[in-house]
Amino acid sequence: GPPPPAPAAAAPAPVLQRHETLSEDEARRRLEELLSEPYLAVQRRLELANLIVGFEQANHYTLFNRHGQVCGYMAEESHSIRQTVIRNLARTHRPFKATVFDRGGNIICRIDRPFFWISSNLSVQSVRSATMGEIVRSWHLWRRR
Repeated sequence: GPPPPAPAAAAPAPVLQRHETLSEDEARRRLEELLSEPYLAVQRRLELANLIVGFEQANHYTLFNRHGQVCGYMAEESHSIRQTVIRNLARTHRPFKATVFDRGGNIICRIDRPFFWISSNLSVQSVRSATMGEIVRSWHLWRRR
């Protein structure tokens, strides 16, 4: 079919609550609803420091469905100067922790990827920090894809 429309300019994200107001079952239901979308566009909100001096801050993202409607948010966690320095030095190899929110600002899961050089893994955790799934990417000299 025709390509989905480009997301409209992102509306300001609601104040994202950093507390678990949803039950484990409700958060899982909302995550399943988000992941049932056949198309998700992820738009990064650029911060002024990124644009002016190339200094990377904790990233914030808006998630859109195929109709360009906001269906969720994601916020990278960064709480210290040390983490900010590591983010700017290690770039794509840096540790990455993010919280995924539904469109109402409720936490529906967390994503955690530790620092890596070659092989990496990423885990998805519930609102109560139980592991829901994991992706492991291992580098191999002659089995490259």
